[in-house]
Amino acid sequence: EDVEAERDVILDEIAMHDDDPDDVVHNLFAEQAYGPQAPLGRPIAGTVQSIHTLTRAQVLRYYRSHYTPENMVVAVAGNVDHASVVRMVRKAFSRSNFLVDTSVRPLTVRRSARARRPSTGDVVVSRPLEQANIVLGVNGLVRTDDRRYALGVLNVALGGGTSSRLFQEVREHR
Repeated sequence: EDVEAERDVILDEIAMHDDDPDDVVHNLFAEQAYGPQAPLGRPIAGTVQSIHTLTRAQVLRYYRSHYTPENMVVAVAGNVDHASVVRMVRKAFSRSNFLVDTSVRPLTVRRSARARRPSTGDVVVSRPLEQANIVLGVNGLVRTDDRRYALGVLNVALGGGTSSRLFQEVREHR
């Protein structure tokens, strides 16, 4: 029952994203840049088809293989007694044999040994809207490159939201 109820909620969220041109253009960009098979190339909420075909058994298998004690961190802050917190956590997680259930093995993570080859090209979706949404992407810098700070300033100036110079010039002045 919970899976069915949540399925409708997610389908509503997907429909809302499909009505938001900014979300649509960024999903199209991600798919074009990374490819539809790569995790970064797929929409976070999934697709209408993937949500319709998802079963309770698949959700349960994912839960049991990923939500395991070795994958969890319990953080507690404040004036607490460490031993009593450990007892409470063990008691809470001991229900349903959570701490000792070895019936489900973690799913293996599939990683490609090949380097990702970004796709190039244009993706255009025409809709009867008053505004256009454009995403321009190029190869960027690695996070340790000292030029990343200058690139960050350039990104904010050109396209970092409604206060960017490009946005203000195009939308407000022209």
